[in-house]
Amino acid sequence: SKEYDYFSPKFALKFLIYQKLSITASYSRDVQSQIFSMVYRGHNSISYQLASSFFSPVISIGNSNPIISTKYEINLYFIPINNLNNKFTFFNRNTENLRSINRQITDPASPYGSYLYYGTDRELNIWGLEYEMNYYINGFTLLTNVNYQDGDISEPYLFDRPYFNNNLNKFQLNLLCSYNFQHLLKYSGIFNSLNLSALYSFNTGHNYSWDIDIRIPYSGYADAITPNVDQVDLKIEKGFELFSKVNLDLYFYILNLFDSENIYDVFSSTGLPDDDGYNLANYQQIFGEEKGVKMYELHKLELTYNPNGGQQTFYGPPRQIGFGIKLNY
Repeated sequence: SKEYDYFSPKFALKFLIYQKLSITASYSRDVQSQIFSMVYRGHNSISYQLASSFFSPVISIGNSNPIISTKYEINLYFIPINNLNNKFTFFNRNTENLRSINRQITDPASPYGSYLYYGTDRELNIWGLEYEMNYYINGFTLLTNVNYQDGDISEPYLFDRPYFNNNLNKFQLNLLCSYNFQHLLKYSGIFNSLNLSALYSFNTGHNYSWDIDIRIPYSGYADAITPNVDQVDLKIEKGFELFSKVNLDLYFYILNLFDSENIYDVFSSTGLPDDDGYNLANYQQIFGEEKGVKMYELHKLELTYNPNGGQQTFYGPPRQIGFGIKLNY
């Protein structure tokens, strides 16, 4: 990594229109080092890989400029009543020198056609609007966050066509409802330190490129969007005072209460989360009738337990039920 020096200012300017309405404009810049990890490989190993034309894995690292993130925000704060807070935000975030995979084309006289290497040529520019609300009354609290964002990403072209995949979820919603039963103590002591909360989250799918693969029928280059994702989580917590300054909290939670099957990502060759397009006929053509069946079964197991070499997460978590204890002093 090259040595570098950067200036990273952060400042904000707030204007109070009147006691319950204000506007804040802010600017910040952050710099961080690239996260590169690489296992040493000998010259002979790399030469063999290049000569055999098996160049899918990335075999080297190019430039390693640090990641630079710049953020602009304009915030409008409004408190119409004492227990209701509102915040509107317009933001723009630009991130430079993101890690990319580049293709190095060699000299025509070279026996090595090309190879892949890591670079820092990607840039992501996002703008968006966000609304946040906090309302509370008599033990009931409602927190809401609604976000819309859009943007574009620029990165090097590995092939003759552009690769479009900015992985942005354009619309997001988080809704947290919480109730503290402390206000019902007059009816029973069981309501002491008892709290119930539910979180609903939703976001639209992200863009991806449906790539052409001549080995897979019906594949073709197109821009598409993954399915929407939504989930409800539930938690109930009860506290007990054991001794002076010693409290015991018991909590019970359910993640993904309705066991929704959320699809986070898909294979770019098929647009599906459970099928990469390689069927039994492909394996029988390569390995023969009998061995092809076994290889295909192995391939299906790999898709289930280690999809895409563990590099992608295709599904969100299933329903999970848990119980815990906290001791506070």
